[in-house]
Amino acid sequence: AGMVSSYQTQYQGDIDRCDTFSAVSTAGYAALTTALKQFVDATAFLGTTERTTLRTAATGSVAYDITSFRDLKSFMTRVVAATSLPQAVRTAASAANSAIATLVSAKTSDQRSSGGIAVYLPTSSTDIYLSSYATDAAAFCQATGWQTFVKWLATGTRSAGTETVATTARRHTYRTDVRGSSSSGAEAAWAAFASGGMDASGSKPTRSRGRISA
Repeated sequence: AGMVSSYQTQYQGDIDRCDTFSAVSTAGYAALTTALKQFVDATAFLGTTERTTLRTAATGSVAYDITSFRDLKSFMTRVVAATSLPQAVRTAASAANSAIATLVSAKTSDQRSSGGIAVYLPTSSTDIYLSSYATDAAAFCQATGWQTFVKWLATGTRSAGTETVATTARRHTYRTDVRGSSSSGAEAAWAAFASGGMDASGSKPTRSRGRISA
């Protein structure tokens, strides 16, 4: 909490919006995992019209330097407000927001109004990470089914398909750096990491003054 407070003091109102930082309690990932599984299950039988609504919610939610990583609370809040969606979906989204509120122990009041947790949420079928996500975040995806939801959102099909295994040493190294262990909590923490991805050149990103850069 002290680190978050110090970061806000230094970077609040930063011209480049490098003012986003949060601290979470990893014990809270179990409840978030359950909530996300319920959300995925609630969306399992939605059709094209509902997919369009959810894509609009995704594209309108807070994004970061790697745009396929979006603020989870921002997305779920938009889902809750989408009255055309079934009540079960909106209720599940509200439960996810409640889990986030418990999980996040401190966050900056950034210019994006971030909720403190982000997740992989692509809206394009050409996203470079889409084919390997289920493999790289295997435990998280197995626990939540998130890979089927994001694939449907991005491509219109729910089949997870045959996922390719990451082949570069650079990607494997980054997975190890962020997760640090094979526990489900670590998997969820990595999968929800706000800007934990790669740029188009395949470079491992590093953080500088709150910004992700190659």
